[in-house]
Amino acid sequence: MKIISAIPILGVILITTAFASQRDTTLNLYGVSTKIDTSHNGSLGAGIGIDGEALKARLESTSDFTNVAALYKYSPVDKYYIKFGASYINQKVYAPDGTNAKANQYSAALSFGKMLNEHIYAEIGGSKTKLLGKSIGANYEVKKETASLVYTELAARVGDLDLSVNGGKVFYDYKKKDRYSYGFGADYYLGNSKLGYYYNNVKDNITSSYSLEYGYLYINYIDNFSTHTYRANVGFRIAFDDITNLSTYKMPNNKKRALSELHKMEYIVFDSSIKYTTVSTVPVATVPPGNNPPLN
Repeated sequence: MKIISAIPILGVILITTAFASQRDTTLNLYGVSTKIDTSHNGSLGAGIGIDGEALKARLESTSDFTNVAALYKYSPVDKYYIKFGASYINQKVYAPDGTNAKANQYSAALSFGKMLNEHIYAEIGGSKTKLLGKSIGANYEVKKETASLVYTELAARVGDLDLSVNGGKVFYDYKKKDRYSYGFGADYYLGNSKLGYYYNNVKDNITSSYSLEYGYLYINYIDNFSTHTYRANVGFRIAFDDITNLSTYKMPNNKKRALSELHKMEYIVFDSSIKYTTVSTVPVATVPPGNNPPLN
């Protein structure tokens, strides 16, 4: 799936759901720098996205990957909400001999949350991620994988500081042992700026995410300690009083986000490339030349 064919998908998402989210919505244009394999150089690209309380969507691409993702929050009754998320990644995977091929991965996520009091949210959720099998040259293949996650999260607001903590478990269809997952995050609001940090720990996929927002500008950096890879975004944001009326643009004022926007669900949908099974841990099996069996 090329970036040109992905643009209409994002366009449909934005047009059909823009009316559902007009509060503190920003349109984001940004550059992308990514390193998806420790043995190879990084790549540069660009992205476009929309960020609101009810709708978040993103399309980004470099020479190594294309990613389309969206997250929608719906509040059927006061103090309760439901989140729906989905993403598609077409990402380059390297074999030990240097050959490579682009593999497809799909992910869907769902969560439920409740405001326990004025300053505390509780959320439960889950996701399923599927990486499709792919031949790499004549001697290697990417094994198809499926990973399912369940988690719980608590988020609290203390003055200008938002805190969250989560725990859960990841279930695999190709590994003998499932793995526990946990993480925590913090966002600090100061004037027209915001500092953010998020830590996610699953064995072989431990990441730290850093973010800074100031006026029109923002920076995000994700460091994967397990695979020695990274992804960085540097962008420009424009806010709208009414996203359906582009003449109402203004500088973002970094108003505090709803607590229900912290942190696990957003990480699952947007910031976890190859999700729970990172590129460096994809099982790659050596096959004798001339005896390459078909993929399941």
